[in-house]
Amino acid sequence: RPLRVYSKVVVAPHPLVPIRAMPVPVACSTLCLLLEFDLSTVPCRDAMPARDHGAAATMACAVTGLLAHEQVAARGRLVAEGALRDVQQEPFDDWTLSEDRPVKFDFCYELSAAASAKLCIRVLTDLRVCDGVTAVRLALHALEAVERQDEEASAIISVASFPQNPPVTDSCRRFGCIAWLVFSIVLDVILAPYRFLWRALTCQALEANTPEGWLWYHCARSYQPAEIALFATRADMYKDWQLNVDEWRKEVGLSRGFFYLLNYSPQISPGVVADLTQLNSAGGPPLDAPG
Repeated sequence: RPLRVYSKVVVAPHPLVPIRAMPVPVACSTLCLLLEFDLSTVPCRDAMPARDHGAAATMACAVTGLLAHEQVAARGRLVAEGALRDVQQEPFDDWTLSEDRPVKFDFCYELSAAASAKLCIRVLTDLRVCDGVTAVRLALHALEAVERQDEEASAIISVASFPQNPPVTDSCRRFGCIAWLVFSIVLDVILAPYRFLWRALTCQALEANTPEGWLWYHCARSYQPAEIALFATRADMYKDWQLNVDEWRKEVGLSRGFFYLLNYSPQISPGVVADLTQLNSAGGPPLDAPG
């Protein structure tokens, strides 16, 4: 029952660079993710903070096989305010900063009033060991075990809710996709001078998202840096958001489709698909084995 998800990268100064001379903090390898839950309708909420969260995390690791239990630590504690924004301001103590366990789940309970009871899980993961998606999945499985600690492990943890990506195999289709992608990129670069000449002779504006358009834009020496815009929607509007992104893609002339990454924690496998249908159905094979 997550209400909101917020993520941030914990930053720390690089040990070899003086703080005064460093204009921008350097991100470390630890990722911090926050998950907020509404506990107002959970019957056993008052007993949850005292339960063995470490045992729940160990059970989640054993049932799922996603990570060795020696690499995961978990604890439960009471906090004055359990809202996501408030837990975000909680300091990182010795337990959270310890390097003994690369993945940690900090269960923060606010139980002062039954109507506003909350749980915020602070997930900390060393990205050199485990990615954020897998760490969050383990945290959710651990929460299942905390809530239903007296039941059998196989009945508690719903592993089937998280299907795994299929293995990447060497096939003619995969080789053909790679060959076509490389050929189209090389052909696009070869034709760039001729397109530029044609548009110059016909007094047409250059297309922005082409090799000649990029070169012309950056050679002007007066270009503005890119703007990054973040969008958020309700959970039931994800498909609408996808359609808006697809319309924007067509409007700016990005004709190759969508670049995607398949999660094979802690590795990933890249791929390219032509449209939303293939993206949602994983229709295109990955371009390379996980790495």
